[in-house]
Amino acid sequence: MRTRTSARTASGRVSKRPTTYESSISTSVVKTKQKTKKIQRGVKKAAPKPKNPPKKSKAPVKSKSKPKPKAAKSTLSKKRKASPKKSPKPPAKKQKKQSKATIQKQSKPKSKAKAKPKPKPKAKPKKKTVKKNVTTFLSTSIPIIPFGSFGGFGLGLPGISVPAVNNNPTPAATPAPEEPDWDKVIAAVDRVIAGVPAFASGDNSDEIGEDDSTLLLSAYDSIMHTLDVLRAEGKFGPWDATNRTHNLDLKVHSSVPRYFANIAGGTVFERLVLSVAGFRNLVAHGREIYSELKKVLFISDPEEYSDGTGLEKMISLTGNTLDLDTMVLRCTDQETLDIVNQLNRNDGKEEYYSADDFGDSEQARQMAIEAAKPFIQEFVEQWKLTPEEQEKRRIVVPEDPDDVPLATECTDRGKWCIWQYINTGVNTFHANVPNMTDVVGALLRAPFELIRSYVQSKEVGSDKVKEFFDTAISSSCFNAKWKSIETFSEQFKKEGTIVDKLQKLQKEEQTKFKDIFGADDDKCTKEKDLMWSLVKAQNLRGKSEKDEKVRLITKADVEAWVDDPAIKL
Repeated sequence: MRTRTSARTASGRVSKRPTTYESSISTSVVKTKQKTKKIQRGVKKAAPKPKNPPKKSKAPVKSKSKPKPKAAKSTLSKKRKASPKKSPKPPAKKQKKQSKATIQKQSKPKSKAKAKPKPKPKAKPKKKTVKKNVTTFLSTSIPIIPFGSFGGFGLGLPGISVPAVNNNPTPAATPAPEEPDWDKVIAAVDRVIAGVPAFASGDNSDEIGEDDSTLLLSAYDSIMHTLDVLRAEGKFGPWDATNRTHNLDLKVHSSVPRYFANIAGGTVFERLVLSVAGFRNLVAHGREIYSELKKVLFISDPEEYSDGTGLEKMISLTGNTLDLDTMVLRCTDQETLDIVNQLNRNDGKEEYYSADDFGDSEQARQMAIEAAKPFIQEFVEQWKLTPEEQEKRRIVVPEDPDDVPLATECTDRGKWCIWQYINTGVNTFHANVPNMTDVVGALLRAPFELIRSYVQSKEVGSDKVKEFFDTAISSSCFNAKWKSIETFSEQFKKEGTIVDKLQKLQKEEQTKFKDIFGADDDKCTKEKDLMWSLVKAQNLRGKSEKDEKVRLITKADVEAWVDDPAIKL
């Protein structure tokens, strides 16, 4: 058999472009149709033989009927072989006349008009049965072939209907766990969040209570089950062999398999499951990991955690990590490059034509040093580090731009105060201090704010729950996960507010504002008048961000919002 060079498109359909294998299949189909015509003639001749057939027809009947038993043995199913025996036989006389006509037709094709009698009505069912058998022969002659790891599937050949085989039916969702008391869960979330500032500043005595911990972990069991229900309903796309559900069985405190964002392998559903499992483990171990990172002043050097603590423990319990350095300059950012070139043009200095050209310059290294200084100074002041401690922590800022080294691997991070990292499509400079807001958010706030966002989405409805999984949970590192949760939470708080209603109304009626935005109107009088007329016509109501009460939107609200779109009303 020839090797198949192109199997399927991403949608699962057979590509219209003929491959080497498909060309050979097409040829075989043509040959199969030719054989079918011979077999059809053979089937007609296989009708009950007359008592005294003409001698001339014996040889052709025997020779042309030989392929029939061979084809029937190799391709026809047992059920299809037995079907001719079950069909009622027509009267013998009619069989005799039909057999003579058929034999004369085969033996003397030139005298077609004389030899062929008019077909009788009762012979038509026999003809239909023969066609049905031929169709069955064709459909059963084309096998359903599995190709490597793609599994079994039907071949969509022209004129032949072969049903596709689904070897991977979507598994049903796991049994639902017992629902927790969500009011008590939210109360536990509030208590934990309230204690975060004291714990982060150094008071490690504020641990999570056992009752609160039990409630919060039960909430994650419900989140995991809801995720599985959406998977079973096909909300994350069609099910196939690459999907796996065994990670749903992960228990709290157990290791979570390593995963990466935007890397081939795995599915969106799998990464969501692993992300939720990681957050659940942070409920139990987040403060423990934070304390271990604090002992080494949150250094990003992987070798500092070779004893299985800090980042190493986090990778094991969550499947991902936390960035403990701060990017201070991205050379691949086109806006940054344009600004640098504009400044250089004004000063009569050299301009750069690419990100690599700019990143290789002394100017880029000097800019990185200046950008890193505020972050390093803030870190030193927060933890009250002496000059000796700063040197040990590797955060003494170099004075010479040539002292900024180039890292070649991810494991090189944390070994210098400032370094440059270059990879495919990446050219960045980093400072050896973390963004402490992100560290506190990722380890001490995110696991609990995620529960709050889930409960709020659950109260709104199933569509909001699906949006929660799509946007609130990122498959990136925990810095990005915290940002995703924070953004989703902020957007959720603004939904239904006066500002949110005004923004959505203007977006819906944007064609009416087209001419107004281009007009010379410094005080935005026309925009205010049009917005107020639309609000008044709909009796628009919104929630006030000051007292959380829903009320009618006033003209003063509209005017204040037009003047300052970021205002809280």
